[in-house]
Amino acid sequence: MSNLPTNDGIVKTAKEFSGALTLDLTDEEIARALKIVMRVKQKHQEIFRKKYPFDSLEQALELIANFEDEIKTELAERCNVLATIDTVPMLEGKPMNIEWIGKLPGDALYKYGMDHEKKEWEVKRANVRGEDYLGQKE
Repeated sequence: MSNLPTNDGIVKTAKEFSGALTLDLTDEEIARALKIVMRVKQKHQEIFRKKYPFDSLEQALELIANFEDEIKTELAERCNVLATIDTVPMLEGKPMNIEWIGKLPGDALYKYGMDHEKKEWEVKRANVRGEDYLGQKE
């Protein structure tokens, strides 16, 4: 008996990112969230590289906590999204995973639901421009 291939649920490309969040975020929010994640990730990768080898386990844990705090805060404040960081993969030498929980209460999308007409317009416009989400190439 063979097993069917399954998706591990980990998003690795901009296209997968926009596809996974298309029902929760507008394309504008997807673009903003992706820019935040990439900027903060690059910033902290550079910090990790400069500090390596670490003076202690505590120093490494503090750097990880700083990364986690910045990602969660930026996404909450700028995109109104609740996210957490799964650090367990680091034990296997893999990158940390950002886990998207959803929109925070108080957001218009959270309160009223997705504006399907706007989302349809964004998807059509992105397709015409050859983008995975509207604004990807900007």
